[in-house]
Amino acid sequence: MPVFSIDQTALPYSRNLCFAGAACELRTNSSQLARVLESLSISTDYAAPGGFSMRVFVEEASDAVAGEPHFRGLHHVVTASFGSSNLFVFDILRRTLSARVSAGNCAG
Repeated sequence: MPVFSIDQTALPYSRNLCFAGAACELRTNSSQLARVLESLSISTDYAAPGGFSMRVFVEEASDAVAGEPHFRGLHHVVTASFGSSNLFVFDILRRTLSARVSAGNCAG
């Protein structure tokens, strides 16, 4: 599984969203992804306290589609990969999701 790090300055699009009653702070480099997730969000007026944050880097140079899922977890960290171009890291303790995904999975 590849190692990746997300530079916060590479994520210029920021949105405050709400999913299933949980507030979510989204940061991404993709205006398209920000718009799609914003359209799926409900009003943040009803969000419960103690939400989570998502940092999603869309690899524009890659058009690879999702592959077979693979999940692993240890303590408070869970990883999910869908092929080599789509990696998600969930930190349950810190309430964060960091992801690198192929642009091929974000096409509308």
